[in-house]
Amino acid sequence: MAAMPELTTYEATVVTGLEWIAAEECVEKLATKKVTQSHGRVFIETDRPVQQVFDLKSVDNIYAVIYDNASEEVPKNAEELSQKLTSISTACDWSRGLKTWMDAYNWTKCDLKTILDTNADLKDMKPAFRVTANRTGDHKFNSHECAVILGAIINDTYHWKVSMKEFDIEVVLNVRDNHFYVCLALTRESLHRRNLVCFGPTSLRATIAYNMLRMANVQLGDIVCDPMCGSGAIPVECAHNWQTFGIAADNHPVAVERTQTNCRHNKSLTDVNQWDVTALPFRSDSIDVFITDLPFGKRLGSKHDNKTLYPALLQQLSRCIRVGTGRMVLLTQDKRNMIQSLQKPYVSKYWKVVRKTFVRIGGLDASIFVLKRNALPFTPI
Repeated sequence: MAAMPELTTYEATVVTGLEWIAAEECVEKLATKKVTQSHGRVFIETDRPVQQVFDLKSVDNIYAVIYDNASEEVPKNAEELSQKLTSISTACDWSRGLKTWMDAYNWTKCDLKTILDTNADLKDMKPAFRVTANRTGDHKFNSHECAVILGAIINDTYHWKVSMKEFDIEVVLNVRDNHFYVCLALTRESLHRRNLVCFGPTSLRATIAYNMLRMANVQLGDIVCDPMCGSGAIPVECAHNWQTFGIAADNHPVAVERTQTNCRHNKSLTDVNQWDVTALPFRSDSIDVFITDLPFGKRLGSKHDNKTLYPALLQQLSRCIRVGTGRMVLLTQDKRNMIQSLQKPYVSKYWKVVRKTFVRIGGLDASIFVLKRNALPFTPI
């Protein structure tokens, strides 16, 4: 009888509020139902190769979990903390975690046996490491103490070289109240840093763009339009992951140039234009999906401007989107003006709010509105 493949547990971080859509992608692409959502992260158990985990588009950073206990007895002093972290280090599944780490980084300088050998004479052959600690809750110790103590324990046991900057392995200790878990970082930088080569002051992260596109339920052959495209994160992500016809535009010539540069770099089949979003050049009932990151009124524009812009924009989108089937996904921090605009009779009669998701982006509380166009024909006011 063939041996069952080993399951590896991964932690993947995601923008707070979008955990549910990331979990959907994990189930779909990794053929697993063992996905758990937590605040700003999802935990995944899968036997799929780590490179398939890297193919996830909705998540930012990925870690291999090597220890997890949600009901630890919390240390009350430094001595108890040292004892606790010693027992945790002993219980860590270093072998499985390091196998995953070696696959992720194509590590070939030494084998797993050498890395885990406790012989100090082999230390020059071993990888360098550092420990990072994250702590939330009421404790008698801080994150720095955790990192120093666990780092010393690992160094004494396996004789890995300590390096805070030129490290090969990053061990991450997370303490949330009485929940202790340890991971190995599998990403050097966030996975949202992809595709774009030309950035604006408020460029949307690729992972957020992808999650918004999933929320729009984009289908094969759809015409997808970002009418306020900024740097083009949404049309570029759409072209990479869906077979659709993309249209992108902005009223600012510099934004149009950025989008053109990013589309050319990614060989994206996207028609890029410059226009006034309150007077779109489309015939009525012609666009399947509108999806955009609206001005927050913080770095660009103002909330006073949004009071006029949002209703005018929504009326144009109501006219141009396909009657009965069109979908719209809008991200904004200016929730007040968006809600008031959607409640205006000449807008609300065309739309059903399918979902409103609160997200936290760049320290700001924002919302993503998902709307579906009803069958009522558009009539100008």
